[in-house]
Amino acid sequence: MQCSLCEGSPDSIKHLFFECSYAEKIWSELRKKSQLVDMPYEWEAILHKMVSLPCNNSISSVVRRIVIAASVYFIWMERNKRLFTREKRNPNELLKTIIEHVRLKLASLKVKSSVQIYKVSKEWQIQMNVRRQDYMYLFWF
Repeated sequence: MQCSLCEGSPDSIKHLFFECSYAEKIWSELRKKSQLVDMPYEWEAILHKMVSLPCNNSISSVVRRIVIAASVYFIWMERNKRLFTREKRNPNELLKTIIEHVRLKLASLKVKSSVQIYKVSKEWQIQMNVRRQDYMYLFWF
């Protein structure tokens, strides 16, 4: 069976994520936008890289996980849509869908104010939901 996205290679997980020319265009743009330029294009290399990186609540870790999950989910959905309904979107349309999904997910997070949060907010053009800091007031009588 041929890849339903590029129609030029055999269909496989390895090809679909992100060796397929269609998926590669999307992944390339998302890597730049989310500061993941050192993230590879090969599926197994991505998995190895993800395992080696910290999985914590830092905004870079959260963005990385959201972007990879959204990329895989929407590229897989596009593949299935083409196979079962014959509907097609070009890479730019799918990229816009993924970016909007990531933006909504990031905007829904409650975060502490920081320089990194400001950078993410600016890059993704969203208003981050910054938690109020707990302040300790001292009253002197």
